[in-house]
Amino acid sequence: MICIKIINPKRIIMSEYPLKIQVDTRESRAHVAEYLQKNTEVELTFQHLPIADYAVNDSFLFERKTLPDLVASIKDGRVFKQACCLAAAPQRGIIILEGSSACLRKSNMHRAAIQGLLIKISVFLNIPVLRAKDAEESARLILYTVRQSQKLTGSVNNHTRHFPHKRPKAKQKTQQFILQGIPGIGPSRAKALLNYFGSVEAIFSANAEELSAVSGINQTISNTICWAVKEPEVGLARFKHSAENATQYDD
Repeated sequence: MICIKIINPKRIIMSEYPLKIQVDTRESRAHVAEYLQKNTEVELTFQHLPIADYAVNDSFLFERKTLPDLVASIKDGRVFKQACCLAAAPQRGIIILEGSSACLRKSNMHRAAIQGLLIKISVFLNIPVLRAKDAEESARLILYTVRQSQKLTGSVNNHTRHFPHKRPKAKQKTQQFILQGIPGIGPSRAKALLNYFGSVEAIFSANAEELSAVSGINQTISNTICWAVKEPEVGLARFKHSAENATQYDD
């Protein structure tokens, strides 16, 4: 495991300030915002965010999940939809997993299910997954990420130069790649869906009837899309017996 020493959020100095961080209203009771406010160069506002929990200077989107919430979102299928929306966004999407492995030991979810999800998110959707032990460290990771971006690009708002797969001209290809991960969706159907709805988020929010209105999308395909992004994930029990020598999820 690679360990990164992260300094106190009060000591992280931003060359461009105020650093504007929008916090989703659902995170208002979380302690992360409290720690972010300790940095005098951070300007915090609370509002409903359609994607992620924290938006930084229109450049980064951070989705924070405690480990129990991660397990719950795997079971109900919510996490994959959130990850796809992050991958399709013009901002750089990052997921922070908060908590210790002890939080997972009572979840009855096999580590293979969690590992499979993390592989999909980090390898195939190109979304970095960071680990934090608590809310204070989550706040530090947010600020530290922005600081590193400044060092690389010279600007908080100029991160795309060093992440070519996130450039606007590649956005449609990224969206098509996300959609093609759904059974029955190839390049042509992915393009047709994007041309009709305009975004991955709109596609994932549509019902089966609305999806069927797209040329080339029949009832079977529309039901498959709804199943993939909205229905609770089933069959997780098979992971419990997938490997005889598997152990509990550890740090």
